[in-house]
Amino acid sequence: VQDNERKRIAGDLHDNIGPLLAALKINFRRFINVKDQKKQLELMQKTEDIIDDSIIEIRNVAHNMMPKNLSSNGLINTLSDYFGDMEQLYSKKILFNHDVQSIFEPELQMNIYRIISELVMNAAKHSAADVITVCIFSETKFISVFIQDNGHGFELNHNGNKKSLGIQSAESRVHFLQGKFKLQSDPGKGSTVNIEIPL
Repeated sequence: VQDNERKRIAGDLHDNIGPLLAALKINFRRFINVKDQKKQLELMQKTEDIIDDSIIEIRNVAHNMMPKNLSSNGLINTLSDYFGDMEQLYSKKILFNHDVQSIFEPELQMNIYRIISELVMNAAKHSAADVITVCIFSETKFISVFIQDNGHGFELNHNGNKKSLGIQSAESRVHFLQGKFKLQSDPGKGSTVNIEIPL
């Protein structure tokens, strides 16, 4: 679980924040060489947009590692806030349904939050989906999670290893909690994840 978590964070830093910082460096060099005032103002605006995107991405990585409001606001409220941020950042519609009757232990809350946030982030960034649906239901003996997107999907190979770091990390957490993880996906038909975690 820790190894996959480190890989996911490294991937986020490399794939998201790295290119933004590289773009900042390029714009800075261009700004020095450009003499036209109008073009300078355009570069300044583009550079400011890149800085704003960088702040959002860094906040996103930090939020995934340790959401500060989880202990005080609870799992459902923290997830609702997270989904709101995702909708604004990636222009996706996230439908959230839940029926949680009890308060979970802090460690279980943290793991469930990270499992769901990683899978939603993965769908938002890579699936080209318009709508992502998240459902959480708690029973007396287990909690079930359902996540579906209407994106382009992908073809699972025979040994089931064609998975992103986000999916691998989420699946490792589920197995660590002695739960069940089932991923279904087909090209052009989106993806669905069903999870059961014993309480």
